[in-house]
Amino acid sequence: MDQGGLRSKFILWSLTAWVLVKWHNILVDNNYERMKRLPAACKILVAVLQPRSWDLPLSKLGPYTTPPVPAANPFLRKHAGSQALGGRAWLKAQPTAVPARRLILHLLDARREAISALAVYRHWGKEEKMLIDLGATFPAV
Repeated sequence: MDQGGLRSKFILWSLTAWVLVKWHNILVDNNYERMKRLPAACKILVAVLQPRSWDLPLSKLGPYTTPPVPAANPFLRKHAGSQALGGRAWLKAQPTAVPARRLILHLLDARREAISALAVYRHWGKEEKMLIDLGATFPAV
């Protein structure tokens, strides 16, 4: 085979590889965020459609409303008042796993309350007027 034929095949394969890489990156970048939202939307839909009696009772919601105490670092000295647990003790201290569909409505209620509480402090002036002109809506106080 002559050098011209090899060179043209090399250029053709290089160009094809470059086009495929660009095409793949465009597809991944455009669809990745949407694909991440799909399972979340399904969980919210299932939670909204299920009977309210299937939700986690408010009396059992306590352990899920506060972040867990971080695990103890085995490479640091323990302080006298330290509450951090390490290893299996830390794992046993965690609340049991609950399906997301049982917690989502509580989360949405908490978000609604937080938005209402923050709406009291909404005094932005020019920025707020600009957002309203662009079509933004704000919750009623």
